[in-house]
Amino acid sequence: MQTIKLNIADNLMSQLMEFIEALPKGSVVVEELNDVKNRDPYFEERKAMIQQRIDDIDSGELKLESFETFKQEMDEFEKDWLMEANQRAKDIDKGDVKLISEEDVRIKAQALLR
Repeated sequence: MQTIKLNIADNLMSQLMEFIEALPKGSVVVEELNDVKNRDPYFEERKAMIQQRIDDIDSGELKLESFETFKQEMDEFEKDWLMEANQRAKDIDKGDVKLISEEDVRIKAQALLR
C-alpha cells in the first residue's frame, strides 16, 4: 500500500469520502481524517472544554457578552493599564522604586525553589 496526505476543501470532503467508500473493501485505509490531534497533545482537552462552554451558554449557566460590552471592557482595561504604566514610569524616574535586574530575580527565585 502507498501512503498519501491530502488537504481537502471542507465542501468536498463528503464527496471524497463517498468515493473512498465506493472502492473495493480493504483497498483504502483512512487512518486519520485530520491530523490536528497529532500536532496538538491537548486537542481532546480543548475540545471537551469548548463543548462544555457551549453547553453552559446554551443552558444559560454562562452568559455570552456582546461584542459591544467586550469592546467597552477592553477599552476600560487599556485605559487603566496605561494609567498604571505611566504611574510606574514616573515612580522609576523619581527614584521612588528600586529596580531589580532579571539576573537578581532569577537568583532569588531559584533560591526560593530549593
